[in-house]
Amino acid sequence: MIISLYVNNMFVFCTSMNVMYNTKYFLASKFDKKDMAKVSVILDIEIIRRDNGIMLTQEHYVEKLIKKFGHFYMTPVSSPYDVNTQLKKNKGKVIARLKYARIIGNLMHTMCVDVNQISIISIGRR
Repeated sequence: MIISLYVNNMFVFCTSMNVMYNTKYFLASKFDKKDMAKVSVILDIEIIRRDNGIMLTQEHYVEKLIKKFGHFYMTPVSSPYDVNTQLKKNKGKVIARLKYARIIGNLMHTMCVDVNQISIISIGRR
């Protein structure tokens, strides 16, 4: 069994539903808690349950991000990089720079958030 704590949430991972129910009963006897049933998203990471295991993905978050910035229905194009082009400081409108900074910040969040940010406590078997 694994009990995962994040801010004010607790996640219990078990391979046995019997152990899960006993753990929930024990925690309810000691703490005021609300059972939110099966978790589907943690820290923008979607949990997909399959017969052969669990899959973690951020596809839904990236889709939400692309829609948020109005780029969801755009057609992808090839954008080759010319090595002879010299990059220069952006002297465009402040609004364009702010929007760009927000997009980059959100993309960095996607790259950096992972399950290692969750403090995990492993409980031994009885």
